Amino acid sequence: MCVSGKLFIGGKVVEFVESFSHLGHIINSKFDDSDDILHRRNSFNGQANNILCYFSKLDMLVKIKLFKSFCSSVYGCELWSLNDSIIEDFCVAWRKTLRRVLNLPYNSHSYLLPLLSNSLPVFVEICKRSSHFILSCLNSRSSLVRSVAWHGINIARYNSCIGSNALFCCNYFEWLPSDFVIGNIDFSKDFFCKF
Repeated sequence: MCVSGKLFIGGKVVEFVESFSHLGHIINSKFDDSDDILHRRNSFNGQANNILCYFSKLDMLVKIKLFKSFCSSVYGCELWSLNDSIIEDFCVAWRKTLRRVLNLPYNSHSYLLPLLSNSLPVFVEICKRSSHFILSCLNSRSSLVRSVAWHGINIARYNSCIGSNALFCCNYFEWLPSDFVIGNIDFSKDFFCKF
């Protein structure tokens, strides 16, 4: 019920907020992922600074292992719109921190970082996780989840977050969308390392 511009449910006023955290993902009134991505970036910076502060004197291989274990969690990135340019802010923070972990100059080329740390570039990792999430939706035991994912990719396409991300990943990794929908793609670690 709506009275004098306020929304009531069960006799209680529903508060209007600019952003709200639901299951760890920040949803905002702009319907984009900017608040969640910036929150993840800030959390990442805090975790990385702790690693560098307390373990700076350790061997580089140990610091890389700690960095991968405690700083590489990008929980919820599967839900980010891959077309959102603010993801680059997170990737820049990741590259800067990895240079600090490896004791490299700030202007060392970013293509060297995954090779030296034996990891995927962070944007490739985000795309890989998004692809895996979409494939798990397409192969879900729930017919509702399967049909929503299929509709998002095949009908709604770029008007759906899941469809937009699926098509982005197909374009980025050079997969055919028809092969992606049926799961006929190379999803091995070797593929992503070669990529």
